Amino acid sequence: MKKLLLFGFMFFTFTTCQKQIQDVGSRPPIPSFVLHNNNCLAPCSVLFINTTAGTYDTEYEWSFGDGDSSNLDSPRHSYFTSGKYNVQLIAKNKFGYNTQNKEVTIQADVNLSFFSLCRVDRITYVKIPATNPEGKPWDDLPGNGAFPELQWLVRDTTRIYNRGQEMSELVNFDPKLLPFTVPREGLSGSLRQFGQYYTIIIQDADVDGPELMAAFRFRPIDHYPTQPDKAITPSIFQTEFTLKSSDGLEILVSLGWQ
Repeated sequence: MKKLLLFGFMFFTFTTCQKQIQDVGSRPPIPSFVLHNNNCLAPCSVLFINTTAGTYDTEYEWSFGDGDSSNLDSPRHSYFTSGKYNVQLIAKNKFGYNTQNKEVTIQADVNLSFFSLCRVDRITYVKIPATNPEGKPWDDLPGNGAFPELQWLVRDTTRIYNRGQEMSELVNFDPKLLPFTVPREGLSGSLRQFGQYYTIIIQDADVDGPELMAAFRFRPIDHYPTQPDKAITPSIFQTEFTLKSSDGLEILVSLGWQ
């Protein structure tokens, strides 16, 4: 009788474990991870230790919050500028996927609390290629001339922050017009994540839709003002930097810090 009871108990335990294993393997994985070396001083690297429960054929997608990504199980990633970064892990299998997000904080030598925001105040066009990459005029409609109707945008991966006005009154390309500055519309578009990548998009705003001329990535922290004296600092502090494309487009970007 004891042997029969022991056999029944072992059979029940075995079938229960088998069912649990099958249940785990037949649903989307639940991702989890821990951070090693968080709150380090830039530049530094953070190790992301994957603690997702093991399932068969699980794939991982990491987004480190600064524009870089990885498909490794437990990657190490380097941050070169300070800021707060939203790190996302996606774990997926044939049954679906789940995500987990955590914030990574990278410390800085400078006091980033002095300014609470920055914005792109203006774009100055220094050089503009006379033709598009195909060697054709930017505007080929009769009477429109060759000069592009320039427009600029500042955005991250999800939204537009700034939009510059078009220069449609310039109808003929003339290098003597350069450099010239395109004003900015309104005062919206604050960039508060200084360590995050933003993209400046330059495009020709044609009737048939915008034609991309160049796209430049930048981080505000890379152009942070020299630590000013609080007693003499104006309400808006200005910094400038130059960006160039492989096609010959060159712009001067002016940031306003508050």
